[in-house]
Amino acid sequence: MAFSRCSPRRRTERPGRGCAPTPTGRPRRDEAGAAVIVRAAAACALLALALAAPAGRVAAEMRDQPAAAALALAPDGGGVRLEVRFTGPAPATRAVFTLDDPPRAVIDLPETDWRGLAPPPPAGLARSVRLGLAAPGRSRIVIDLDGPALPAASVAGDTLTVSLQRVERRRFATAAGWPEGLGPVAAAEPPAPLIVVDPGHGGADPGASGGGALEKDVVLGVARAMADALRAKGFRVAMTREDDSFVPLDARRALARATDADALISIHADAAPQRTLSGASVYTLSQAASDAAAEALARRENAADPTYAALEPDVAAMLESLAAPRTAARSRALGAALLEGLAEIGPTLPARPLRAAAFVVLRGAETPSALVELGYLSNPDDAARLTDPVWAEQAGRALAAAAAGWARAALPPIFRAGDPVLPD
Repeated sequence: MAFSRCSPRRRTERPGRGCAPTPTGRPRRDEAGAAVIVRAAAACALLALALAAPAGRVAAEMRDQPAAAALALAPDGGGVRLEVRFTGPAPATRAVFTLDDPPRAVIDLPETDWRGLAPPPPAGLARSVRLGLAAPGRSRIVIDLDGPALPAASVAGDTLTVSLQRVERRRFATAAGWPEGLGPVAAAEPPAPLIVVDPGHGGADPGASGGGALEKDVVLGVARAMADALRAKGFRVAMTREDDSFVPLDARRALARATDADALISIHADAAPQRTLSGASVYTLSQAASDAAAEALARRENAADPTYAALEPDVAAMLESLAAPRTAARSRALGAALLEGLAEIGPTLPARPLRAAAFVVLRGAETPSALVELGYLSNPDDAARLTDPVWAEQAGRALAAAAAGWARAALPPIFRAGDPVLPD
């Protein structure tokens, strides 16, 4: 991102020849009307894109899935009681049953977002509690028991309560088994998490420059290294560009939506008038920028795509209001993980290296997203580091490790083939 760009409303940019003033003067009425029509069409297209119903694991908020907020397990007389509190009305159970060898109670629910919750510690006759996605559209709670017990489930308001009381072994054995029509199935191995890696700029948009290098080339090298490292860890990867081509901002976001991505990570480098400014930073989406520098950076990035250069503030605010708070929290966690990874291989900005601003490429209510600034090409030390192919490989591996660590903590658990609750 260069620190100075042509203003899209007052200048035109000629590739390779800088900026040229446009004709001045008050616009004619037909020109003003055309501008209004263009802005309205862009707003409608953006809103339609934002409202398109995604279907992936990262979009529970957009599909009105139940979302669990808290779990509590406690002794209850001679048995045990599990309480699950939801962010809204608790869903009705789809099935409540027991299985033997080993003994366990199973509660099936509509597909539920468990992210951010840790299973409660053992209590009473419950040795452990497991949560996960048993099949598309069906989530499952499994309570591993230290002996025979029968469950009873009830729903009141935002809370699901499961009570288990000990019973004789014969009674438990008679009751245990799969409900009719459900039956044991071998769980299909779920697809690996998908990360969209987005090298910024490209084609006629070179981005920032310094140290004899262009941003578009620097970030492509790091993005390729990151993609290779993620694939080696078993992740699926989609890149918004794999060569020197220009990709509009909406197409980058649309790829994350179309592929049902678990995260979008956009990679950039910067330049600034102050040559002493140095270090990496990470940005997440927020309509209210964390500081003036973050706001200015977002303006420069958004202006790189003429489609969004004239986006009206009220349209931007409308799109931002669609971003779910839970996705915003996951984006901040992703940003923090990426920043920690970058800190292991080089300096970060000394003040507030984790920031937020209204980056168009990060807009999308269902996909956790972060924008990485590798450093400043205007700084001699940063430029030497960013243009070093060895460092580019290190940066790609560090970002991949950080994203993988975030995914393990943030993405929902899934029962896999061989799990005792879904025997082969």
